[in-house]
Amino acid sequence: MIFPLYNALETLDTNQLEAAKDLGSSTVRTHWRIVIPHAKAGIASGCTMVFMLTAGALATPVVLSSPNTYWFTQLIYQWFNMNDNWSRGSAYSIILLVVSVTFVLLMMRLFKVTIGEVVR
Repeated sequence: MIFPLYNALETLDTNQLEAAKDLGSSTVRTHWRIVIPHAKAGIASGCTMVFMLTAGALATPVVLSSPNTYWFTQLIYQWFNMNDNWSRGSAYSIILLVVSVTFVLLMMRLFKVTIGEVVR
């Protein structure tokens, strides 16, 4: 999350911050009206990256959770490799894909960001 935010905030013009301070704006209002709207693409891409890394994590839940706890990626792995039920593993994978794409589109709509803004 830090790298997309840093990348977005690095392009912020410091003259805008100085102008806001010269015009009597408080620090909170400057952040709310200048910094956050400028960083919304970085926030959206950071949220998306963090979600996708956690949604696709397989090794971390195995190491950190108890043996009786199964995360969604562990279930998909079991259906493919241990149970040899490729149709159910594929169905679960499609469900994970749909949920991931829905989350990404929801974050883009929530932050009012287009694909072009996220890519840069």
